Amino acid sequence: MLQATGAFGRMSSLTLINTGLTAVLAVGLAVAGKLDLLVALIVLGIGTSLATFAAGKAMLPPSWRFAPPNKQELTREAASLFHTGRWLWLASVFAMLTANAEVLLLNRWTALPLVGAYALALNLATKADVVNHSLYTVLLPGVSTLDQRARLRSYMRQGLVRSSAIGLGLVLLIPLAQPFILLVYGDQFAEAVVFFRLLLGVMIFDVVLTPFLLLPLAYRQPKLLAAADALRALTLVVVAVTLIPGYGALGAIVARFAARVAGAALVLGALYSSRQALQFEDKEPATVLD
Repeated sequence: MLQATGAFGRMSSLTLINTGLTAVLAVGLAVAGKLDLLVALIVLGIGTSLATFAAGKAMLPPSWRFAPPNKQELTREAASLFHTGRWLWLASVFAMLTANAEVLLLNRWTALPLVGAYALALNLATKADVVNHSLYTVLLPGVSTLDQRARLRSYMRQGLVRSSAIGLGLVLLIPLAQPFILLVYGDQFAEAVVFFRLLLGVMIFDVVLTPFLLLPLAYRQPKLLAAADALRALTLVVVAVTLIPGYGALGAIVARFAARVAGAALVLGALYSSRQALQFEDKEPATVLD
């Protein structure tokens, strides 16, 4: 609800509350000698989640009625959500399949030390990719309700500025990669430095294009998102199988980048080719994804 209403400051507060409460309880239980697997699950898992839920409920506007929807509302909203959500679910499945597919393929054709170095670089890049997920979280509520050309132009302009600024910030991680990896993981992972820097380049490409790749939601085209993720998965596997035997980890990085380019080309190309049919009418605002 906080995300849907754009209350991202309150969302961040909930994250801090959950993290802080978990840390305090974990330390307290450890000092008391009561920290075991069952207690961690009940107190640190379920308990902190319930406490965060209560805090989030208190942050909702006072006039909001926090109660289960009636049968008619539930049926109407479920039908609307299923129409769009099934395609978003399918897109998420393909995205999950491509998350580490090249690591498995790399393990098939290269030595384990190289696989370990690449896996470390990919893991670190994935951690840094939290900024892209944050950008997605911020943009999603707005892009799903775009209904006028003027608002669409404003969204694209602001999204480009925001994502470019984030991308420039990520560039700063490139010179820091070597001292950080060598200090924390040791010289045996020196190969991971180059891989991490290249993967950061792929991630920056993702960040810059994220506002535009969400446009199918504004045009009520969730199928296009699913098709793009399916194409990414297929491209990743095909390019990885082709290049990894000869180029190792570099082939895996090229495969990941090629997958991103293919998905972006499909989304932007489809939107551009059908721009006349997808034009907004500048009339009443849309309120539901259908």
